[in-house]
Amino acid sequence: MDLRKLAEIVRYPILTDKSTKLLTLGQYCFAVDSRVDKCTIKLAIQQLFKVTVVSVNTNCALCTHSKRNTRVKAKRRYKKAIIKVLPGNSIPLYSES
Repeated sequence: MDLRKLAEIVRYPILTDKSTKLLTLGQYCFAVDSRVDKCTIKLAIQQLFKVTVVSVNTNCALCTHSKRNTRVKAKRRYKKAIIKVLPGNSIPLYSES
């Protein structure tokens, strides 16, 4: 696959309290394109980061609403993928400078 298409599939890493706890277990959280299936996510992660993926779990995060004065604004839905890699493999999420 083309590098541009891979970057469209895997959008950005999700760094929350729960996802940083999962890092110790070798699991990484990413926001991915909502139209993509697990097999495509697995191939994209393997080609982008040169790691071996053991399993992929996905769920669709619901849209959240924020209210300001009388206007209601909805944030977009996104699909979250939790990627488990082989022990010994790692994905660099933080800059090493």
